[in-house]
Amino acid sequence: MTIDHGRRERVRRSANQWARDLIELNHHNSLVSFRHTKTTSMELSGCSAEVVGKLLAGNKTTLRALFTVEEAHRDSCVRARSIHRKIVAFREEQGIEVGRIASGLVSISGRVSVGARAPLQLNAPLLLRPVAIHPRTAAENDFTVEVGPDIEINPVLLHALEREYGVGLAPGQLDELIGKINDTAGELISIDDQLDQAFSLLAEQSRRQQIELQLE
Repeated sequence: MTIDHGRRERVRRSANQWARDLIELNHHNSLVSFRHTKTTSMELSGCSAEVVGKLLAGNKTTLRALFTVEEAHRDSCVRARSIHRKIVAFREEQGIEVGRIASGLVSISGRVSVGARAPLQLNAPLLLRPVAIHPRTAAENDFTVEVGPDIEINPVLLHALEREYGVGLAPGQLDELIGKINDTAGELISIDDQLDQAFSLLAEQSRRQQIELQLE
């Protein structure tokens, strides 16, 4: 049996293009236009850096440990309850896992005109990791949070940069970068180091197209 490698490559490219075409790039997609809401997000930047570091290292952590002030803990439980139910609903109805912990937000410096229309303005998470949230009690007055080990560069951000701004990464570049980031995923290192590795490559490629990225 002979294998037509050219045909297989054409099929692979067509399948990838079909998958990309299914992605809606608009302000409703939180992976390119992120907004904090009380039902879909929880901000961890104000939590103890030590506790967040242990969470990112893979340790199951309670909301009580993350949010030590009572009012903040109550608010986090409201958010966790809603996020948990959304994760379960997507899993049961569509068979996909949507829970993610995001680090860094990428935006475009200034307004850019590409072609005949203004491209989508980005406010996109940079690094994503799977996250599981579960109630500790029947009353749901505390939750556990557990982060998965694998880190990925937001694929919707990469798609938006390529389609909207003409900024693309070669598969080899992306694979090498993801490999470097995941090599350190289980260590207690600064999340800033991981963000810097990912952002530096994206920013370098973007400058070649006269696009300036910002990281928050």
